[in-house]
Amino acid sequence: MNVPRLRIRNSRDLASENVNAEPLTQMKAMKLLYYIQGAYLSKYNTRLFDSSILAWKYGPVVKKVYDKYKGKRSIVDDCTLDDINDYWRLENDKKAKDILNKIYVVLGPYSASTLMKKTHRETPWLSTPQSCEISDAKIKAYFVSQGFNNQLDKEFKKNLFEETFLENKSSMDWLKDR
Repeated sequence: MNVPRLRIRNSRDLASENVNAEPLTQMKAMKLLYYIQGAYLSKYNTRLFDSSILAWKYGPVVKKVYDKYKGKRSIVDDCTLDDINDYWRLENDKKAKDILNKIYVVLGPYSASTLMKKTHRETPWLSTPQSCEISDAKIKAYFVSQGFNNQLDKEFKKNLFEETFLENKSSMDWLKDR
């Protein structure tokens, strides 16, 4: 599953100087997993992870992940050796790494609540009875029809440009004053 990768990335963000970083919650992880699966299905015509996604009251849910973290708000705790191995396995899978990085950079900054509201406006969740599985076909069709991967690529590039600009702004200001 991709949750250990999300947890490790989030731990790195929390340890960094990013003042906007906040601990990963179970709810946010669920929504990110939905978008990861949708992007992967629409781009590669196959699932990235085996678990089904269910349409629950608060949006898409991966039951296996819900069961593992049930009762916990923040799910950033000590990472096990298995978590680290899973992180590196995905880091070495070019297709998975591409999707995971883009989703994390583009959608990771949003709150769990914002992501939930976003999923509540989308056809796969809207058209699936509560507590039932959202079919891969629905997810893929929606993500393809919305041009999700093209939008994701554009937002990812924009975020990288802005990040690079901000990192270099102080140097540019210093040079300007010389």
